[in-house]
Amino acid sequence: MSAIDNVLSDKFGVTVNMQTSEEITRNFPDVDANTAKAFIRDGQIYINTTIAQSTDLLHEYTHLILGVLKSDPKLRGNYEQLMDIVARTKEGKDMIRRLRSRYETASEMDLMEEAFAKLFGNHIMGKLNPELK
Repeated sequence: MSAIDNVLSDKFGVTVNMQTSEEITRNFPDVDANTAKAFIRDGQIYINTTIAQSTDLLHEYTHLILGVLKSDPKLRGNYEQLMDIVARTKEGKDMIRRLRSRYETASEMDLMEEAFAKLFGNHIMGKLNPELK
């Protein structure tokens, strides 16, 4: 992943930190290093090199992009359109239902954003229903 993270880091100025599960456990005791493939902390992306897959970096960048869309009044409509797709499609509803059991305290909006990031990764990997492409 180092070639991808270097390009994305150079283009977007976001620091990407590669750490093993052991390092994550030591540096972030509140993160379950057995299940967290990647996460964002203080504007930096952390990739768990022990368990991460190639799409996990893209997944975290998707969260950052959603944050930009959500916070910029000029782009907010784009964010709302993306969340509407998640809310109205079978794939989106199914993904939210699955995520709800994993993230029991997450807000509905957080679940929708996580669902979008997962569905986007599935789309990139060619695993999404062709009707949504």
